[in-house]
Amino acid sequence: MARPLKKFVRAVGNSILAAGNGCFYPVKKMCGSDDVVNKVEMRFVGLQRSGNHAFINWIFNQTSGRKCLLNWVMSETNPFFSFHKKSTARELQKNFYSDFNIPMEKMGFFSKKDLLIYSYEDDFLEKVGSDNFETCHDRWIGRSGARFDILIVRDPFNLTASRLRRDDDKIENRYSCRIESERNIYISLWKQYAKEYLGITNCLKHNKICVNYNKWFAEKPYREEVATRLGLEFTDKGMEEVVHVGGGSSFDNTGYDSKASEMKVLDRWRNYADDKDFKLLLGDCEILELSKKIFGEIPGIRS
Repeated sequence: MARPLKKFVRAVGNSILAAGNGCFYPVKKMCGSDDVVNKVEMRFVGLQRSGNHAFINWIFNQTSGRKCLLNWVMSETNPFFSFHKKSTARELQKNFYSDFNIPMEKMGFFSKKDLLIYSYEDDFLEKVGSDNFETCHDRWIGRSGARFDILIVRDPFNLTASRLRRDDDKIENRYSCRIESERNIYISLWKQYAKEYLGITNCLKHNKICVNYNKWFAEKPYREEVATRLGLEFTDKGMEEVVHVGGGSSFDNTGYDSKASEMKVLDRWRNYADDKDFKLLLGDCEILELSKKIFGEIPGIRS
């Protein structure tokens, strides 16, 4: 079947399922069958190349039961409709389509889950935490026993170096650091996430847990603290794995799988210290100030 025809058929099918969801939900409410379907729900937000998949894999390895990840969903949409198909069903959930009947989930006939994670990448927080999503929450993904909003923030210098490496390898980021208009969006997003981390804003309201990626990668006691706040039994399992989602590391790919802690993820910026697009960060006083408040001084950056 030709690609345009496939897209058309998929769009028609999704329209029918979405209409079914809208019709079924009020009936379910009237019948009193609006039970909790997600024992724990985690809404995850991070910029691309911030260690998002490493962190989610770490959570998956420390939880048991029936787990569902909807990777890279679009804001203000039903996550079951907008999740990124390939990355959702790779590595963490190889039996995803046999374990979950996605057309039924889209219709609102939810299966019970011990853990539901849906993740946003490079998205504006006001859209992620919008009133429209909250209004549709139970209809789109079902009621949850506990909800967490997890925001992961990586320092802007190593993060930008990783994104520049992806750009130079011709692997698309949602916003390129090589294109001025897109770079400006990326920088505004990083600042927004940093302000949310520092409590200057409060877009994410459900048991918000802000994760300092640099500390999470480097310090076991910090990881134990994060696990405790998430209600996990800390084992640190999965910390040494490099997942294939997103191609693994921008610099090492999956070459450090089983020994991830040996990667120089806190020193990536040195590879781009003389790069003109990287140096733009050093002239942005707001970035420098926000970064220092969260990460302290990054050794070598000032000089």
